Amino acid sequence: MTKRFKILRIVSGTVCSCIGLFLIIDNFLPVDKSKYKVPEKDLVTLTGYLINDPAYHKSSGNGSSTNFKIELNTYPGVDFQNESIFLKATQWEKIKTDVKYNDTVIIKVLKSDFDNKYIKRDSMSFFGKIANIPLRKFEFYSFKFEGKEYVSDLYEAAKQHQQDNRFAQSIMGLVFVGMGIYSFVAKK
Repeated sequence: MTKRFKILRIVSGTVCSCIGLFLIIDNFLPVDKSKYKVPEKDLVTLTGYLINDPAYHKSSGNGSSTNFKIELNTYPGVDFQNESIFLKATQWEKIKTDVKYNDTVIIKVLKSDFDNKYIKRDSMSFFGKIANIPLRKFEFYSFKFEGKEYVSDLYEAAKQHQQDNRFAQSIMGLVFVGMGIYSFVAKK
């Protein structure tokens, strides 16, 4: 067995085992409440009318993700879109039936992200602007139209998401641990 093979075997075994253990342990850690139960003072309220109909995009498989997107006239060039857990908490079917082009809506986004990536974008350096081009999308924590709220409890959606993925993530973690163990004992 060559020295290079031993090093590769140990490194790949360690990496695979660490990834597997992370996936398994992450299943049983509690959901970070501070990420989903954000105080009102940390949110900013944005109002505007829709310049397009609300759009639901299903993942087509080539690097795209399933999301729900809206565009407001008062914030040109910015997409407000919910993916993953935020999408699970958003009642997008009801929004698509109730809300149409030109309707005025009220949303809430994370104030620190919005200030840093949108409000202060003119004071960014050239490289900062380039780095933030793909980040001109914001998740909305609240969506109101005619006094009706369309985003339910994000924390409960995050807990449900973790529960829904627990089995698959555990299996994937065990596969990685198995690959790590195999790497440790493999012989050339």
